Amino acid sequence: STSATPLAFDHIYNKAPSLPGAVLYGDLTSPGFPALHATLKSLADDDRLVYVLRYKPAAHASGSPLILSGYGVELMLKSTEYKVIDDRGLKGRSNASSGIAEGSFDHSSGEDDAAGDDEPREPDDHADETTQESSTDSLDMLFEDGEPSIQSLTADEIREISLKTAHLVLSSREPLSVLARLGQDFPKLAHMIAKTTTSPRVRAGLRKNLLTLATAGQNRLFMNNIELPVDGLDIFSLFRRLRDEARLVDSILGLSLSVPEALRLLAVPPGSFGADLGWGEAFDVRNEQVVWWNDLENDARYRSWPRSLRDILRPMYPGQLRYIRKNLFNLLFALDLTSLQHLDVLNQVFAFLDRDVPLRFGLMPLISGGGDDS
Repeated sequence: STSATPLAFDHIYNKAPSLPGAVLYGDLTSPGFPALHATLKSLADDDRLVYVLRYKPAAHASGSPLILSGYGVELMLKSTEYKVIDDRGLKGRSNASSGIAEGSFDHSSGEDDAAGDDEPREPDDHADETTQESSTDSLDMLFEDGEPSIQSLTADEIREISLKTAHLVLSSREPLSVLARLGQDFPKLAHMIAKTTTSPRVRAGLRKNLLTLATAGQNRLFMNNIELPVDGLDIFSLFRRLRDEARLVDSILGLSLSVPEALRLLAVPPGSFGADLGWGEAFDVRNEQVVWWNDLENDARYRSWPRSLRDILRPMYPGQLRYIRKNLFNLLFALDLTSLQHLDVLNQVFAFLDRDVPLRFGLMPLISGGGDDS
């Protein structure tokens, strides 16, 4: 009948109010549903009735809910806006009033107050009291002198802002707290940072880093002289790295060293304990405990390869290995033969050996201290 209350999910054919109605609760898996649906639809098309189709689940369907995959979207808006301000009328501002040092931070200039200091260093515990007191006064002025607000900066102040921000962090007693505060409210604190001064030592150290470690527009992260990958670094992997470094410090403390001595030992650049051979990332893997699986110079399977080192100069596709009968490139694996994951690595190595890849593969067996099975 037409007295049935229409529902939002109804499929209605022929909505004429004067015609009688028919409601079909249809099961798509039922064998009689197609014929009955076609009959009622044809009657509705001939203006003989109002046909309402309502789908219902199959009788043999399970009562467990169906889980659908989806995705979530989060919109985060920053409360502080970066306003575009015309600063052409501010070029006449006196640099002395803003506290900018006379010698600007120029990448190409090598003349500064710290000339002759070939190894720039960060401020340490042995810095003079005057520098420490001035750094503390600068931080107090930065965080306590008035309410932070967004103010316009001149071109000279913008050029010096990164240098002065780094100096504030390095010269503070709590660098992580200062870095977090500056990162949260940097637009409001920029005009206060521009009024601070920098020391020649920090200028020389940052200039050395820009010339040797990173170029303009490049980000690099180091922890105790170990470079961390910036791409793909999340907060969890960073915490794991911090815990590893903390455990390493604890192990060094077992050698009767103090905490400052352990930190200075971890911060020593690689190669400082011995002479620099100029090899780059090369290692001496000659050891009696190493088991070599192949020998490019003596094995018969490589007999057809050329022996002359002049073939290195032969043009090749970029990234392609040289098929020369010399042990130029050695790949050494330090594996635990009782670990299934390490055995899976061995299967991949054997696949490379079958393909005659021009690499010398070796194995350094490891012995874990997990139990007697090792």
